[in-house]
Amino acid sequence: MSQPPSIPPPHQGFIRKLLIETPDQSWKQEDGEIPGPSWRVDTTDTIAHQGMGHTEAGENASRPLDRGLAQHTVTTNADANQQSPVQQNSSTQYLVLTLPNDYNGDPLVLQQAIQQATQQQNTWENPGVHQPTPQINDTQRIGDNSTNLNMVGTNTVNDTIAGYMGIPQTTGFSNGSSYGLENAVTSAQHMATAQLTTELTNTLDSALANNTKKTYLKIEPLLRQFYETTGIQAFPTDPFVTALWVQFLSRKYSPSSIKTFLGALSYKYKMNNLPNPTLTYIVKQTILGLKNKTPIKDKKLPITLPILHTLLKNVDILCGNKYEAHLYKTMFLTAFYGLFRIGEITAKPSIHTLKQENVSYDAPNNIIRIKLDSFKHFDGISNNEIAIRQQPNICPVKTLKTYIQLRPSCFNPHFFIHENGSSVTRNQFHSILDKCLGLSKLDQKRFKGHSFRIGGTTLAAQRGLADHQIKSLGRWRSSAYQGYIR
Repeated sequence: MSQPPSIPPPHQGFIRKLLIETPDQSWKQEDGEIPGPSWRVDTTDTIAHQGMGHTEAGENASRPLDRGLAQHTVTTNADANQQSPVQQNSSTQYLVLTLPNDYNGDPLVLQQAIQQATQQQNTWENPGVHQPTPQINDTQRIGDNSTNLNMVGTNTVNDTIAGYMGIPQTTGFSNGSSYGLENAVTSAQHMATAQLTTELTNTLDSALANNTKKTYLKIEPLLRQFYETTGIQAFPTDPFVTALWVQFLSRKYSPSSIKTFLGALSYKYKMNNLPNPTLTYIVKQTILGLKNKTPIKDKKLPITLPILHTLLKNVDILCGNKYEAHLYKTMFLTAFYGLFRIGEITAKPSIHTLKQENVSYDAPNNIIRIKLDSFKHFDGISNNEIAIRQQPNICPVKTLKTYIQLRPSCFNPHFFIHENGSSVTRNQFHSILDKCLGLSKLDQKRFKGHSFRIGGTTLAAQRGLADHQIKSLGRWRSSAYQGYIR
C-alpha cells in the first residue's frame, strides 16, 4: 500500500482528519466482507504523521464517523489483535479535513466538511503529487452554526462574525512535509484574524448599553411563547407573521412595551443581515391600531415652579429637625433643576446613587457641578456632568452650598445622607413627598418622584433651551425627552 507523506501538525485549536477511499476494494471484517466504497478516518495527529496501512486500534479510530455518513460504509476494528489489512490498488484517494478541537462527532458538520472539500477538488489520487490547498467552510471550522439565529446580543455578534469570516485553513499536503505555503494561510495569520474577531465581538457588544442588552434578551422567551402557542416561527419570518406576533404580545403588553420589543427584534435582523419586517407598513399599522384601541392612562403631572415652592414650605412644616428639612429641600431642588431620576439621588436598590466626591462648587462661576459615575443608559461616552446654576427666589446653588456645609462627616460615600450618617432611601424620599403633596391637597397618584424630572424638562423647554441642550442636561440618548415636555 502506498503511504501518505507525513503531515505537519495542524494549527492551534484544530485537529486533522485523514480519509482514505478504496473505490473498488473493500475491507474485510470478522463479520464478513462489506462491499462498496469505504471511508476510514484517522482522529489523531500521530497516526496522520505515520500514515495508514491498516485499521488503527482504540476508540479514537472510529469516534468521528461512527455516527457518520449515510452514503459511505464506515468500517473500523476496535481490536488491535484482530486487524485485517486494507486491500488497496493504485486508485486510492486521500482527503484531508481540518476540524475544530472541540468537534464532537456531529455527522452534519462532518458531512458538510467532506462535501466542501470534495467540491473544491481536495483529493489526491497520488499523495506524492502536489495538489491545490483545500479550504473548509468557516462555520464548520469555527464550530458555531451561523444559521442558528435564536440568540441576540453577544451570541448574535459571534454568529454573524462566523458567517462572514473567510479564514481558509491549510488542510492538504504536498511533497515532503510542506504545507504548500504558496496557497496556504499561515498559522500567524489565522491567530491574527482570531484576535481581530475577538476584538470586533467586544466592540459590537460595547455598542449597546447594559440595560439595552438586558431588554433585548427579553424577547427570546416571547418568540418561544408565540411558537408554542401558534406553531409558527416568529424569527426569521415575514411581515405578516411579525404583525401576528405583535398582536400576540398585545394580550399582555402595552403598545409602548411592544415597540421596545420590536426594536430588539429589529436588532436581531440587522445583526444577522436579514430583511427586516419590523419596519414594514403592516407592522406599523398594527402598532398604530393597538395605540388607538388602548385607552390613554393618566400621565404623571409635572411639578411646576409654584408647586415646587409650596412643597419646600411644607417640608419645613413636616420636618421638626432642621437638618432633615434642609436635606429634603436640597433633594427636591436638585431633582428639579438637575432633571434627576430619583434612583440617582437615593440609595437602595439603585446602583447609580450620587456620591459626595462627585459634587463640587465652582466658585468663580457660582455653579454646582455634579459628575455621575453611572446612570441609566450610560455608555461611557454620553455627557455625565450636570451644571446647576443660580436661580431667582429659591436658589438651588445656595441651598446645595448650605447642605454641603451641614452634611455630617462620615464614611458613607453617598451625597444625600441623614444626620445619623445613613443614606436616604427611595421609600423615605417618596414618603416625605407624599406628605408634602397631601398637605397641599395635591393628587398623590398623579404627582410622583418622576414629576420633578418632568417639571424641570418642561421649564427648560419653556425657557428656550435647544433640543440638544435638554437631551444633554437630562442624559437622554434618544428623542424620549419629548415625552417629558408638557
